[in-house]
Amino acid sequence: MPTPRARSRRAAPPSASSKSRSSYSTASASPTSAPTLISAELKISPGNLYYHYPAKEELINALFGRYEKALDELLRAADGVRNVEDAWLFFHMLFELIWQYRFLYP
Repeated sequence: MPTPRARSRRAAPPSASSKSRSSYSTASASPTSAPTLISAELKISPGNLYYHYPAKEELINALFGRYEKALDELLRAADGVRNVEDAWLFFHMLFELIWQYRFLYP
């Protein structure tokens, strides 16, 4: 029976230090995982998704660009936080945005 240490070592993701963020995100998943999940979320066929984004990297980069823009707008609004209610709303919106783009985090 493997020790807990050995089990956790096997489950550890590969080191991203030698890879760029985009290549790690696109290369570490199986070839059909992200496009299939994204097309299911959009309620379109994977073939239709591939028609518009033939390469998985193009799709991930386009989605990351949208996420980056939305996150930048939200973080600029953080300067207006003055009380607890505003802080609660800010964090709520931040975590909703992170959840919406959760597939970008390996």
